[in-house]
Amino acid sequence: GVLLIDTEGNSDQCVGVPEIPPFLRLKTKNAREIMETLDKVSEGKIKFPDGKPVETVAIDSWSIVWSVAQEVAAVSAEKRAAKKGFDVEGATMTQLDWVLAKRLPKRILNRLNGSTVRYLVLVAREKDQYAEKGNELVKQGVTADVIKGTEYEMNLVLHFDFDDKGKWFYEVTKVQGALSNLFPM
Repeated sequence: GVLLIDTEGNSDQCVGVPEIPPFLRLKTKNAREIMETLDKVSEGKIKFPDGKPVETVAIDSWSIVWSVAQEVAAVSAEKRAAKKGFDVEGATMTQLDWVLAKRLPKRILNRLNGSTVRYLVLVAREKDQYAEKGNELVKQGVTADVIKGTEYEMNLVLHFDFDDKGKWFYEVTKVQGALSNLFPM
């Protein structure tokens, strides 16, 4: 019972693939459209053709939702700079701009918290973490490229990859609470 919210526009490759069960999808980057859809899911207005409700919502990728929100904050800062006669390219975002950027993604998460959805999958791009060692930068690991603090709101982080035979596998890189019984590190 998956509803895929495709913010990257690459879900076409999954449609009609025999190994992938049928799923519903919304292709959008618009946070308000995502919220409206989640409201309809909670109200039981979006169901599968056989009447089955949506049990899982997957957003691929949450990084795009965050990126669009950051763009809103940047535009706000640039408009303010232009209005004051400052260089738009050098505009810096204020705390209020960041509050605006976080507002819609947080509202989406709040909608999900109060919904009938049993499972939530937020896919996020990886951002490399580096540390200085002498004169070199050495990769230390990866973190999700999403809203600062999201890692504390998520209960499970999976890293997907291919093994040497080309088969998909996942590694649990973070888990909190009772999920650790199902997904040990």
